[in-house]
Order: sequence, then structure tokens, then C-alpha cells
Amino acid sequence: MRGESMYKVLMTALLLLAAVSLAFAGGNQEEEAPQEFDDPDRVIELTAEDMEFFLEHGDEPNPELTVQEGEIVEIRLRVAEGTHDWVVDEFQASTEMTRAGGSTSVVFEADQTGEFEYYCSVASHRALGMYGTLVVQ
Repeated sequence: MRGESMYKVLMTALLLLAAVSLAFAGGNQEEEAPQEFDDPDRVIELTAEDMEFFLEHGDEPNPELTVQEGEIVEIRLRVAEGTHDWVVDEFQASTEMTRAGGSTSVVFEADQTGEFEYYCSVASHRALGMYGTLVVQ
């Protein structure tokens, strides 16, 4: 019985170590300095609540966001509950992870057309459905 208990403790410790490693992966890599922009052409205000994003005055979860190619876009994210961020890989756009009651923002240039997935990168939030589509026309 003692060996089984020690095995469980070791496995739990390894799983915790793996989770922490994933959470901080890339932390030692040198990151490119964020690009500076003047006033944005479009501001989109979102709220992160549970496992969904909502427009400031909307009730559709994970709404499709539409912007024009070449626009400087600011995403303002308010976190109502939990811890969340907002990410679009193709534009290297991501807010900081923020806890309930806080807010954060990111500004980027929509410099290519198409449909791009935006998502929350916290833990398994994306896998649980916290993603939507950014359309650049």
C-alpha cells in the first residue's frame, strides 16, 4: 500500500510540473517588441465570461468580429469571471492574461484578409469552446 501511495504522490507531482511548464513555456525566449500604433481605426469591446466572449452590448457568445484590411484594431477585453486573454496568432495579437474584475487591451494591424480564429489561451479554455472568428475584408 505504501508503494502505491508514493506512486500517486510522484505522478501528481509530475502532472503539476508539466502543467506549470506548459503555462510558462516560451517565457525565456526573446520576444519581438510590440509594434506601436497611433489611434486605432476600430475599437472592439469584449467581455470574457465563463467560457465565452461577448460584445459589449451583445448577447451572442463568441461573435464574429469583422474589420477592414489595413485597419488598426484595438481589442479591449473586460474579464467578468475567471482568468482570460484574447489571442489571434496570425497577427501576433494577444492581450495579457487578466483576472475577474480586470481589463486589458491589444492593438494590431489587420494587414491580411481572410478568416482567423481568435481564442482564449488560458488552460483548456479554447478546447472548451472559448473561440470565435475574426473576419478581415
